[in-house]
Amino acid sequence: MRRVIALVVILVAIGLVGCKKEVKPAGEQPTAAQNEAPASFEWTEAPAVAAIPAGPVKMDANGEKLEAKAVYFEPGFKEWRMVIHSAALKKPTSIRPRGQFVSISLTDDPGPGKTIIKKLKYGNGYYQVKKPDDPEKTTSWNASNAYVIQITKWDVKPYDPKGSIFQSAGSASGRVAIVYKGSGNFKNSYAAGAFENVPVRYMGKPYWQREKEKKEKQAKR
Repeated sequence: MRRVIALVVILVAIGLVGCKKEVKPAGEQPTAAQNEAPASFEWTEAPAVAAIPAGPVKMDANGEKLEAKAVYFEPGFKEWRMVIHSAALKKPTSIRPRGQFVSISLTDDPGPGKTIIKKLKYGNGYYQVKKPDDPEKTTSWNASNAYVIQITKWDVKPYDPKGSIFQSAGSASGRVAIVYKGSGNFKNSYAAGAFENVPVRYMGKPYWQREKEKKEKQAKR
């Protein structure tokens, strides 16, 4: 009888161990922000990565909702530039098409794993939007703006001094949120969402190549 009771106790103990679930400490529990991005973007003066919505980049150009048909990076006059456009590029090195777009100068060089942030301040870009008094035309709207850009992929080759004027440099992936603060006839606007394998290009000699050649010429004098 004692043997039977002992056997039952052992079997019950084994069953309890097998059914026990692992409970992680509260600090290790995944949060909603880690599991999923918001469905839409809420305008804010301080955009953060956690506030970037799921899905491709969408635009709000002075109240008009648009899908971003082109997202690309290229060197500007003194720094890298990111452009988000309502019209598509025919090819990676096409001239910028007509339409509404936002163009920002980056406060840091882009690269894999980088997050670039600009606090709300005037300058470093413009939003090309329809004129409030003449929608058939567009105007370069300069206003206080802020942004956050998270780059998850930056597969870019160096500029080739012996190559063509326009060069396809590679591709980039990540997430972005750009906000423009409205005033007067202009409403709060933005461009936010994810981008995948978008073009990175050189539309002429990048600024660092021009500086390099300038120094080389000076050294020969």
